[in-house]
Amino acid sequence: MPGIERKTAGDRIVKAFEKEVLLQTIKGILQEKDLRLYDFDFNEVAKILRVYIDREGGVTISDCQRISSALSQELDKLDLIRHNYTLEVSSPGINRPLKRPDHFRWALGKQVEIDLADSKIQGFLRNVDENGIVVATPAGEKAIPFPVITRAKVLEEINYDKRR
Repeated sequence: MPGIERKTAGDRIVKAFEKEVLLQTIKGILQEKDLRLYDFDFNEVAKILRVYIDREGGVTISDCQRISSALSQELDKLDLIRHNYTLEVSSPGINRPLKRPDHFRWALGKQVEIDLADSKIQGFLRNVDENGIVVATPAGEKAIPFPVITRAKVLEEINYDKRR
């Protein structure tokens, strides 16, 4: 139809094969700095690349600034994203989302909130395997398969006396 721009999967700003190169580029830079990739996403509408970094003991604003600078230089050289975009580098946060099995393994022993289709469960994450998780609640332990989890996050208590 005239006046309507149609996009196909091939027209995506960041193509699937480039996402793998992007992923490996991000991981490589983070490993050099003793950090790990927690997650990343690219919002094609807003043209924002969000990179969430982590390490044991947490990350600092300085870590985020250093990674943002290094990533920006490398991504400009590789030219993987064909349009202007905004790069945001941050920690996943204290109430970090749990999306992948490695996220859940990281959260073992922590208090979590798990959303299911028709309910919400809070408790301590006791076990993670390839099929799902086990959460200890006041009513007992509950096994939850990954496919029924609609959303999950860590519920961290803030200790204001602790300094980094």
